[in-house]
Amino acid sequence: MKKIINFEVKFSFKWNYRAVFPSPTDTVNNSPLGCITVYLEALEHGLRFPLPKVVMEILRTYDISIAQLVLNAWASILSFVATCELKHLECTAVAFSYVHIIQRNIKICGGKGWYRIIGHPGFLSVLDKPSSIHGWKYQFVFVKKENEDWSIPIWNKRGPNKNLEQIPHDFE
Repeated sequence: MKKIINFEVKFSFKWNYRAVFPSPTDTVNNSPLGCITVYLEALEHGLRFPLPKVVMEILRTYDISIAQLVLNAWASILSFVATCELKHLECTAVAFSYVHIIQRNIKICGGKGWYRIIGHPGFLSVLDKPSSIHGWKYQFVFVKKENEDWSIPIWNKRGPNKNLEQIPHDFE
């Protein structure tokens, strides 16, 4: 119990969020009921709970889960949110889509299930993305939101939403 409390304090979990450590047989794409999967490295790189509303909107818009995004994707998303806040701009999934493209990450499992986010040509949203982090896919935790539904995808086997006219994408 102390290990969980220390973990929740380290990553600033708010009162209604709880960490659930996986068993050796748990996988990222099969979280316990009421939980989502989060990579420890994503938390180390600034992902926090509660999620900003725009992050939830981006996940719902693209129909992908937190665990389907590679670590660099979080650098892009979180820097976009920070930039909007600092510039006092409206921060929406549609605005995000105008400067970012979501793609299959071919380097990870042949692109089956994991996605990266890159800037549209001419747009730079983050200068220093993490690279060469090994083993991150195997280091994860489940997060439970007490007394509330997540309202975001848990794991989408079909891949991101490709039928969004206003959202530029590159899925092939």
